[in-house]
Order: sequence, then C-alpha cells, then structure tokens
Amino acid sequence: MSAVIVLNTDNTALHTVSVQHAIRMLVREVAIVEEARDGHRIGPYPWPLVLRLIRYVKTTFLYARTPNATSRAPEPSRIAEISVYGSAGRLTFQIIRSVK
Repeated sequence: MSAVIVLNTDNTALHTVSVQHAIRMLVREVAIVEEARDGHRIGPYPWPLVLRLIRYVKTTFLYARTPNATSRAPEPSRIAEISVYGSAGRLTFQIIRSVK
C-alpha cells in the first residue's frame, strides 16, 4: 500500500497516512480527495493520493519546546531562600539554598 499525503485546509502538508487510514478519513467525512489515482476506486471512493482536511488543525504543538529533564528547577516545596533581582524590566530568580 502507498502513502497518502494529508494537507491542512491552508494546503500545508501535515503528514502521510496509509490508504486504509485515508479511506477511513473519507468515510468519517473529515477530509476530501484533492488528487486521486486515475481509473482506480475503492468502493465508492477514488483511490486517494492527496487528501485535504475539512477543518483547520492548529500545528503549533509540533514546534513547541520541551523542557530538558536535566535542567529542571527544584520543586517549590524544597526551596528555602530565593533571591530576586532585575534590570531593564527583566526579573532573575536565583536559588540561594534548597532544603534537602
């Protein structure tokens, strides 16, 4: 089976899915066929090569930064003293002593 490209409503490529998944998306009516293979059908549906979603999917989560597990700050319940200082509208927090 070949892969089917899935486009967002603004025609940006999101990912690829299998033909089986693409047909399920057509049955659920969450996508429409943008490009199909000539002369091939799967039941009442054309053989999809490219699908376009009907509703826009926000993709900012794909590019969100994940925190590094090694650079985590101590839990707030374990902090005894914090020093706060700032310059030019920016605050900086410094842990002076943490409870063990």
